[in-house]
Amino acid sequence: MPLTTDVLIQELAFDTVPTGGTPALALKVQRLTATLGDPWLEKMCRLGLAAAAGKSPVGISYVASRFLPDGAELTFKAGEGFMSLSPTLRLEVAGEGAGQVRIKVAEIRSAMPVEKIVGPFLDKLIDSLCARPGVQRHPTEPRAVLVSMNTMLQARGLTFSEDALWMVSGQPGELTIQLQSKDLPPS
Repeated sequence: MPLTTDVLIQELAFDTVPTGGTPALALKVQRLTATLGDPWLEKMCRLGLAAAAGKSPVGISYVASRFLPDGAELTFKAGEGFMSLSPTLRLEVAGEGAGQVRIKVAEIRSAMPVEKIVGPFLDKLIDSLCARPGVQRHPTEPRAVLVSMNTMLQARGLTFSEDALWMVSGQPGELTIQLQSKDLPPS
């Protein structure tokens, strides 16, 4: 049964480590298992589209989103009336080495050929994402980014072993992200 909440933390193991500053202690996560549900994905899509709306030459609105076994599927509406399009993007999400997750636009589907319309918008969106700390373009896949989970979560006060591995698995309705420090045996 798909997860009906935004996020479910199944496992969290951490040590407290001195920081030498304020606060005096920080959490160093050793193991984490979190499952993201379709409600979380919808909220993130709506936030992302709202942020992108001012940069698009046409109106953009949310239609649907869902997690799949290998990532997610997002559908949005661009334009108005008979000139509107509703392309669907299929994203692949996978662990990519120590501390990183790869998010790749694997497919663009639409009733009409939309690559020339959606492609430049996606390129601008990827450029915008890469301006954020912890996000960079994938070196060999033009429509993919590498997200440093360590950098993203360190900004929220959590630290990890630098060699920690991130694993991603999915099923309809949810995506599970696991962190495993090499310092600990698997749970």
